[in-house]
Amino acid sequence: MENREDFPPDRKIRVGGVVKENSVRHLSDVNFLTCFTITDLKYDIEIEYKGILPDLFEENSTVICEGFMMGHNKLKCTNVLAKHDQRNGMPPEIAYEVEKNRREIERRKLYEEQQQMMSGEAVSSK
Repeated sequence: MENREDFPPDRKIRVGGVVKENSVRHLSDVNFLTCFTITDLKYDIEIEYKGILPDLFEENSTVICEGFMMGHNKLKCTNVLAKHDQRNGMPPEIAYEVEKNRREIERRKLYEEQQQMMSGEAVSSK
């Protein structure tokens, strides 16, 4: 979701991603106000939702949120959909971006580990 500014505040949109770990905050038990962050592993968006969350909602689960943009990276959510089968629960283009970004993160991590091993080997061989 690179062009979030393009969405007028009166236009309902749908965004999907993975609920970011340690991002869920229950702000009010009385009116069920919850804030959390979803990510496609490249971009994050803050979600504000007032209501009862689905039973399958949890950190690191795939969700689809419908609502209205409030600024650059915040969505006032009117509906949260959580799916058990992550492959079928997310629109294909979002699933593709998440998987592409996950692979890039893994590739970078592997590269960094290789660099550390090489520098460690160079030090130990002296």
